[in-house]
Amino acid sequence: MFRPATADELGRLVRPLIAARLFTDEAEVRAAHVADPWRVLVAGRDVAVCDRWRDHLGLLAVEALWCAEPRVAEHVRGLIDLAHERGYDALLSPPVSEADIAPYEAAGMHVIETASSWWRPLVRRPVPVAGGPPGMTVRVGGPADIPAVAAADGACFEQFWRYDLRHLDRLVGTQRLTVAESGDDVVGYTLSTVDRGHAQLGRLGVVPAWRNKGVGRALLDDAMRAARTRGAVRLTLCTQVDNAAARALYGSAGFEESDVRFAFLRSD
Repeated sequence: MFRPATADELGRLVRPLIAARLFTDEAEVRAAHVADPWRVLVAGRDVAVCDRWRDHLGLLAVEALWCAEPRVAEHVRGLIDLAHERGYDALLSPPVSEADIAPYEAAGMHVIETASSWWRPLVRRPVPVAGGPPGMTVRVGGPADIPAVAAADGACFEQFWRYDLRHLDRLVGTQRLTVAESGDDVVGYTLSTVDRGHAQLGRLGVVPAWRNKGVGRALLDDAMRAARTRGAVRLTLCTQVDNAAARALYGSAGFEESDVRFAFLRSD
């Protein structure tokens, strides 16, 4: 049975939590433990990390579950109980390889979204320069852009995926934000990271009125060029398997889809 980690246990977990990008630094880990001790849970050597998925949805997300496979179903059942005890509508799994979903289903969860990962080398292959449509510019953004980016994000994504201000504030503080603008309007944006030669595109969104005009390709090319400039040798990203437009964009830009697919599961 999971319980909140003690201060000493948390101290031993700080480095793994940061390495897994669940927290930015030790100060954030400690602050989260003070505010919500139940977010980092332990059961012997097993660990679970939870947080609200989106502020506008009643889902408690399991951000990480570190344990042996035979104990997954038991732990997930306990986390479903925790979600209900804390007033959430349901529990959301972390991204789980399709080959590993059986214990989650045994605990009473079902698949609601499936995503695949894509990758592209950034060395020994030219990165094109897409200018985008007339009247649009691409620039690096910052905290002052968060309100406009939040509005664009709300137009780009359905409720399950869209970010709220809390998430955007954290992500813009730790990732490279690029915005596509037309006049004073943000019409698209990306969030990306580079770590030890590996780049990841965490977000690419284009508002509906500006789709199919080259905005997405301009943002994608900008992310690739910036990642290569910072020493990355490859760029990876994920997208839903049923997002035909995104899959077509990434395929046209030279990305290859991996064989591994990841599922998000929700409790009943």
